[in-house]
Amino acid sequence: MKEQMIEILEKNKFGILTAVLYIVFTNMVFGYICPSMWLLGLPCPACGLSRAAVSLVLLDFPGAFQYNPMVFAVIPAIYFYYKRLLLPFTAVVLLMFIVFFVRVSTSFGVEPLIINREALIFIFLGGVTQ
Repeated sequence: MKEQMIEILEKNKFGILTAVLYIVFTNMVFGYICPSMWLLGLPCPACGLSRAAVSLVLLDFPGAFQYNPMVFAVIPAIYFYYKRLLLPFTAVVLLMFIVFFVRVSTSFGVEPLIINREALIFIFLGGVTQ
């Protein structure tokens, strides 16, 4: 198992480094990690997933569910992806979008599903603030 993890990390070291640099750069420069929030000011299906993962690590299951219920499906999705099980992986991704649309229709305006009025598109549209 340990050898497999080392092999996966070794094969993906460029991607991991790129992701870490992206997160650090965008957070320092723009204040947002999510390109959707920075460009469009709108939440994406993964919105709140980082905060949900932190809550999950702290064993705050209701808090994790509140930030993004799909946090509980991430590990199975990664497993299905690496095992090349296309049908279950596709089902999890489809479930993610369904949950996102339900969340947006029922909880829009509640953190983390908010509008970033300082997004690039609002600046180009003339500084819409309300």
